[in-house]
Amino acid sequence: MKKEYLFVFIVFFAFFSCKNGKKETETLETQIPVIDIEKALDNPSSQKLNLSEFVDDIKYIPLQTISQSVIGGKHIPPVFVSENFIFYGDMMFDRNGRFIRKLGKIGQGPEEYLMALGITADEERQEFYVHDNFSRNIYIYDFNNTFKKKIQASDRGNNILSFGNGNILLIRDFFGYFDDFYEYRVINTNTGEIVYTRDSGIMGNKYLSNIQNLIWRYNTQTFYYEGSTDSIFRLKENGAIDTPRFIINLGKYKNSDSEKFIRVGEIVENSQYLFFSISAKNGLFYGAYEKQTEKTVMKKFDEFFNNDIDGGFLWLFKDTYDGREGFYSIFPYLAKERIEMLSKQNTGYDKEKNQKLRQLINNVEEDDNQIFYFFKLK
Repeated sequence: MKKEYLFVFIVFFAFFSCKNGKKETETLETQIPVIDIEKALDNPSSQKLNLSEFVDDIKYIPLQTISQSVIGGKHIPPVFVSENFIFYGDMMFDRNGRFIRKLGKIGQGPEEYLMALGITADEERQEFYVHDNFSRNIYIYDFNNTFKKKIQASDRGNNILSFGNGNILLIRDFFGYFDDFYEYRVINTNTGEIVYTRDSGIMGNKYLSNIQNLIWRYNTQTFYYEGSTDSIFRLKENGAIDTPRFIINLGKYKNSDSEKFIRVGEIVENSQYLFFSISAKNGLFYGAYEKQTEKTVMKKFDEFFNNDIDGGFLWLFKDTYDGREGFYSIFPYLAKERIEMLSKQNTGYDKEKNQKLRQLINNVEEDDNQIFYFFKLK
């Protein structure tokens, strides 16, 4: 009889232990804030947001166009902005847009690359890094364009970022199949060794054309959005992930077979908000997540912001080296086409700033290099 009581007690204890354990797990999960994109898309914001709520000022920088610095075409090469320089494809400019020199060597020789899908730089080491998707190597040049070495990256990558001390973070390409699947790797360029690999646990050989990972900096730290797990992490100094900061809920839009399929495009962060773009089958959307209220708002990109600063452009995305500013760029011919419409569409802006912007646009030729504009984030 005692044995029977003992058995009942053990079963009773185990049941409530499991139940309490489940509650603790659920509580832990609910403590992670959720950026609810599904709900925001189902209920888009009815009002435009004033750009001045997020941005203190905008600075416009036309990239110098001379015979050595003609970029040409109407495509956007990979871009990296550091504290003192703008790296635009194989061109190096200072932060005032003055052309300095070309970096890297395009070709099929031992010190040359074919296609730069990702670029980054380390000002302290005076090094410029190019990831070539054809050879799957990382090519390293100094700021005087002297070739230093190449490192085997072992796979295709979609973007790279310098972590300092010679460490490069390589995000895997989101097109193709992989025998050795990973989300990103940290490669040390001094030794060529892989010092960290992030494996989300997704099975290898999974087709990834609809999944994109993102990386950005804010408040001297590096953050990472993992498309396969829809999680935002802070990265430690060695590149390893920390506990999740946010969960992104795509809900029914997660299904790549759906006509409503979406993909997160860019993320910029300031003290109050996370801003993001969404590429969808039915257009481009902008969104903002307010950290304090945990509220997410979304709207079509051309209806999201009212530029009440200078009446000009509305694109806010791609962040710089430290997260204190966002930047974007526009071709002069597009700037000339859009400025009149934008000046009528936006309201409440400084007329003098608008006039200065118009003068700047009038002073560049349609086929000149792009105009960069930097948003000083609040």
